[in-house]
Amino acid sequence: MTKIKDPVRKQSVIYQKEEAIRQSWIQKLIALGYPKQYLQVEVHLKKILRDAPIKLPNRRVDILCYFQKEGVYYPLVLIECKAVKIDQTSLDQVMGYNVFVKAPYVAVVSDKQIFFGRWDKEIEDYQFSNHFPSYKELKHQL
Repeated sequence: MTKIKDPVRKQSVIYQKEEAIRQSWIQKLIALGYPKQYLQVEVHLKKILRDAPIKLPNRRVDILCYFQKEGVYYPLVLIECKAVKIDQTSLDQVMGYNVFVKAPYVAVVSDKQIFFGRWDKEIEDYQFSNHFPSYKELKHQL
């Protein structure tokens, strides 16, 4: 059984195609200036939203990036990693998770595709592009 090192969780994890993609994206995020200490990997919604007044689904988020403002951490980008071709079901999954997380940005990524989305208030829907912005770019847009 092959294992790969996860620099965020600081442990070795079993190699699977989706895990390899997740680890590749962690490295890309760090290269794009996302602070490693502001990343969470494979975290349960219940852990992210401990004080939620509603019952949360038993689901895990692949990667959640935070930003800090006045000493408080807020979700910035909710990322789902896929080992298969990204389709509408994948986009619906990340948008569904974000109903609870409320990050200003969402993304579904694979080794070949990027769908990076932001909520557009005017059309009341997500607008997606194939560009994954740097941490600095996103913080500037907040």
